[in-house]
Amino acid sequence: MIDGTFPAWQRVVPAVGAHELLFNGRSAARFLRAVKGITKERGRAVTIRESNVGVAFKMQAADYDIEFADMVEGSVSGEPRIVGLNAGYLAAIIKVLGGGDITLNMTDQRFDAECADSPIRITSTNSAEGDIVVLMPMRV
Repeated sequence: MIDGTFPAWQRVVPAVGAHELLFNGRSAARFLRAVKGITKERGRAVTIRESNVGVAFKMQAADYDIEFADMVEGSVSGEPRIVGLNAGYLAAIIKVLGGGDITLNMTDQRFDAECADSPIRITSTNSAEGDIVVLMPMRV
């Protein structure tokens, strides 16, 4: 057993905000795997936004000058947001959280793809209660 004093990690975890993107983790993971198999670009960003059918995922593959897009079952609460995330990190987070419905929770009032200053709180319906992942967005 480890004995000691640990920092107050709760201070760096963002509070639950008013802006939320909810999407099916398994469907998103399939999209991310398919694009990863085609493009070799490291640090590529996936853009996630609300659409009239669900949540739209989009990635640019600069090495082939093409764009990949898919619609994933989901919803948005609060003001619509455009979020840019590292595709590799998001795929790993979905895997660690066990898929299910993934929730991206944002507190920043000015959150859009060009203003990515606040961390995003990520949870899943399939993970243990209290499992939280924090990820910084990317400007896209």
